[in-house]
Amino acid sequence: MKTTLSSIRKAAGGAALRAYGRSAPIRFSLPLILLSVVFIAGCALPGHPSGAQQSTKPGQKNELGLESLSAAAKNEPKQGQQDIPLFVRAGLPGPGHEALKPLEGNWRVEKTIYAVLGTPDNPTVSKDLVSRKTWMADGRYLKDETEGKIGSEKYWRMGLLGYSNIDKRYEWVTVDALNANMMIYQGETGMGPQTTISMSGFFTDQGLLGEENAGKQVGMRTVIKIESEDRHTIELYFTPSGEKEFLLDRSIYTREKP
Repeated sequence: MKTTLSSIRKAAGGAALRAYGRSAPIRFSLPLILLSVVFIAGCALPGHPSGAQQSTKPGQKNELGLESLSAAAKNEPKQGQQDIPLFVRAGLPGPGHEALKPLEGNWRVEKTIYAVLGTPDNPTVSKDLVSRKTWMADGRYLKDETEGKIGSEKYWRMGLLGYSNIDKRYEWVTVDALNANMMIYQGETGMGPQTTISMSGFFTDQGLLGEENAGKQVGMRTVIKIESEDRHTIELYFTPSGEKEFLLDRSIYTREKP
């Protein structure tokens, strides 16, 4: 069958209309129309199997050398989820997210700072911090909002901790009330669910480590250790260019009792 742009447009419009129902107002957004066109065009191209005809089985690799989405995610569908598309199923919370469940809740935080505001021999310690960790996006991301005081100064930081089913790694993004850039960390691909989670990245220093370091890239690493349902720690390490890694701070989280 010869595929033309006109036939693709008609098919896309028909598919969208059937999805919404003939009695519903027709209000198609541009992204929805484009998605329908791309999907139908791909299925109509010669030699391209439709979703129902795809030959890649779980555990096998497709023509790109990648495992099928269901195998990569390793998420068993729950009741009512068997019919959803594989790319949607691959994004469902799974074992990597389940391993983070002990972190949920309200916490008292003791933060010890060994550099910038303190030294290894004379660190700055604050016990005036609280953390609230709650799930977002139907259990896909754990939001961590920490605030309080360090000495006489206010402290605020928010982080999002997630697990990429496809990459099989943890990912961590933080913003705070001191730096004007996001801190983005990634674990090693294939690391799988962990109770000791190490994630690394880089940031451009705005002078935190001294004016001579402003504008330079600094390596960073966050290590989260889940010790029990009622206690975990988060350590932050920095590696300035040409120097060894050092521990910047350690935070001890103790669950608040009702």
